[in-house]
Amino acid sequence: MHKVEAEFFPNHVGHTNCLREATNTYKEVEEHWSNCGELRSGGFGVIHRQMEETTRHYRALKTIHMRLLLKLNYSRELLMMAILAKNQSLFVEFLGWYEELETLYIAMEYPKEGDLTRHTGTPLPQETVQNISKQILGGLKSIFRVSMSPMWVKLGDFGVSNQIQDPASITFYT
Repeated sequence: MHKVEAEFFPNHVGHTNCLREATNTYKEVEEHWSNCGELRSGGFGVIHRQMEETTRHYRALKTIHMRLLLKLNYSRELLMMAILAKNQSLFVEFLGWYEELETLYIAMEYPKEGDLTRHTGTPLPQETVQNISKQILGGLKSIFRVSMSPMWVKLGDFGVSNQIQDPASITFYT
């Protein structure tokens, strides 16, 4: 997990990022990210789409209000995101985090096609549904059958429990 030192401006946030070059060396690059739309809002905050002004690349930025996190240890969420993001073929890439007095910001990969909710009510081809299901199930380690008729399953493990030192101390919030 890496914390980014951010500078806040009226219409954007700036920070330095280390980018790997083709020669396996790292180069520090100053980035300036501006909000360009709200993707989703929920009980803890808002997820915005942001664009970097030089490269025109996008990312998703999860904004969590600290007053809602007073009772929660948000470092656990950051740790879980860092662990899950190591498998970029299954999980959204975790790009770093930063904070200011009242807000925690978590930067993530922005999948340009959005989430599957935009397909709600629109039938997808069977092959597409099978492909999506296979990818989702690939991220799960234990799927238990509760009943065969009707078919009912429960999820038991997301594949990260073996990486947790003290499972009793971990609480998942998102």
